[in-house]
Order: sequence, then structure tokens, then C-alpha cells
Amino acid sequence: MTRYTNNDRKIWNILFKFKDVREAEKAEAVVSITINVALWVIRLIAGILLNSIALITDAWHGLSDALTSLGVLIFSKIASKPPDKEHPFGHGRAADLGSFLMGIMLFIIGFYFLYDGIQGLMTEREIVYSYLGLSLIVTVITIFIKIFNYLYAQKLGKDYNSNLCKTDALHHKLDALVTAVVVVGLSMYYFFNIPKMDSILTIFVSLLIIYEGGETVYGIANILMDKNFEDISEEIKSILKEFKDIEKISDIRVRSIGSYYYVELNISLKKDMKLSRAHEISDKVEDELKKRIPQILEVHIHEEPL
Repeated sequence: MTRYTNNDRKIWNILFKFKDVREAEKAEAVVSITINVALWVIRLIAGILLNSIALITDAWHGLSDALTSLGVLIFSKIASKPPDKEHPFGHGRAADLGSFLMGIMLFIIGFYFLYDGIQGLMTEREIVYSYLGLSLIVTVITIFIKIFNYLYAQKLGKDYNSNLCKTDALHHKLDALVTAVVVVGLSMYYFFNIPKMDSILTIFVSLLIIYEGGETVYGIANILMDKNFEDISEEIKSILKEFKDIEKISDIRVRSIGSYYYVELNISLKKDMKLSRAHEISDKVEDELKKRIPQILEVHIHEEPL
């Protein structure tokens, strides 16, 4: 049976327990920036020594990950601002806008990689064998670190419903994949004398990055255009069915702003029900929805007589 010490719990709380989504995003960004800047320096030096286009490209992609994490920090800071006269719903849309721009950045990086891969096929580069072992060690270590980075960002994104963390996690996952391509490419050159494999695989990965970037942009664009969340709507409907006084449920609308949901719905009550009782039911519905679905920030309920 595994026993956890107080120090273990402290480390866990520092890494995973935060008072709100913005604090979680800040922590994810700081961890990612620190890791990616360090890896950028190491991979760039190894790539220059080895004269590997894939490793150098991989290093610059890692730096772009640091920039996207910096974007997480900036947009999360803006999104954390409270509502004001000009922004009565708060500034949560800044987080969605940041995720959208990060998706576009992925899209652009994909085309850059595609160009680099094609250029690699058209030019001759001789790999310096004396540094090959160093390069393989660097890239393998990088893969494991990036997998941790991905899992960390993905967990925070899921636990705190943060699109910024989820999009940053996608950057880390693709960075790990690109680094794996470097390992395969260098190994194929060393063991089978296939010098263009890293360029071929870079082209393949670039197409994957373009697809993932496009999918991210599409998904966040839907959020920015107030797409209804059917899964949340169904969960709300299931909760409302537990209230015996509610005769009919209709027009459930759920939109996301930042990491929170804003809900509007209509409920039909008995025609002879007192107004005070109707308001009491609405208050109970609101409290129950917020309790069962913590990401719900506001609920607007319209009572209709049946």
C-alpha cells in the first residue's frame, strides 16, 4: 500500500490544487515556459552540432511552445479581471480569444514545418556522426519531459475546464511527436543510411499539426459564436427532472465564456402556483445546478404558467 508523506501532499497541492481556473492557468504557463526555454537552448545547440534540420526545427518549435505558454499567462491575466461598466459579463472571453489565436499559431507552425520538410528533401545535409549519440540522448529526454508537460497541462485543462490549458497541452503533445520524428529520422540515417527520413516524417507531422490547428480554431470559433453545449443541456435537463413542481422544461441554452457556463432556460409551473413559490423553486434550481455543475456561473430562469 502506497503511503504519502506531508511533503508529497504539499508538492501535489502546489502543482494541482488552485483556488480557481486562472490560478491553474498561471501555474501551467510558468511550468511550461521554464521547461520549454531550457529545452530550446539544449536542442538548438545539439541541432547545430549535428547539422540536423529536423532537430533545429524541433528546437524552434519548442521555443514557439514557450511563446504560446506566455500567451496563456497574458490572456489568463486579462480574463481574470472582474466585470466592469463596459464588460458586464466580465473578461472571460479573453481566454477564448487566446485559445483561438494559439490555434492559428499551430496552423502557421504546421505550414512552416511543411516548408522545412520539403526544403530538407531538396537539399543535401551531411549529419555529423560524432555528435549523433548526444543528439539522440537529448531528443529522448526531451520526449519524456514534453509528455509530462502535455499530461500536466491536459489535467489542469480538464479539471478546471480551461481551453487555454487544453490548447497549450496540444502544443506540448505535438512537440513531443515532432521530437519523436527527430529520433526516428536520425536512427534511420545511422542504422539504415536513409538520410531524408527526418524530412519525410517532418512533412507527415506538419500535416497533422495543420489538421490539429484547424480543428482547434474551428472548435474555439464555435465557442466565440455562442455554440450551445448539448451535453451540458442534457445534464441540466436530467437535474431539473428531479424537481416534481416543474411540469415542463424548454429552451435550455448554454454558452461558454472563458471557462464558465452561462445558462438560460424556461420552466413551466402549475398555473395556480403563487409567485413567491415560483421564485423559491427557481432559486432552488439555480443553487442545485451550480452545485452539481461547478462551472456554471450564472443561471437565468424564466417561469411560465402551464
